[in-house]
Amino acid sequence: MNTAQHTPGPWNVTRIAYDIARGIDSGVREVKAVRNGGYKRYIADVRSIDSQGIDNTEANAALIAAAPDMLEALRAASEWLNDMGCEHNETEPDRRCTVCIVNQAITKAEGRT
Repeated sequence: MNTAQHTPGPWNVTRIAYDIARGIDSGVREVKAVRNGGYKRYIADVRSIDSQGIDNTEANAALIAAAPDMLEALRAASEWLNDMGCEHNETEPDRRCTVCIVNQAITKAEGRT
């Protein structure tokens, strides 16, 4: 069941327009959804909050941008895994059980936790 109300993917990472226009790199990245052949809908700003600097920002932005694709992959895996069965229930999942881990991640991504 697809209950997520997020902006559909694909999402990508870009430098902020202010930086591009001025030829600088402040380290801030934007995550945007690609729509209608190139129009980009704003999703989030990603900034470094520690000494990791821009490498940390790039990695965080890439992870956020991959979220719609990862959710789609988890849903496909969940269908296959649920057919194999799981002896645990949603109220007492087992963190060592792949079925439980996948279903918990979907629940979290859909905002049901």
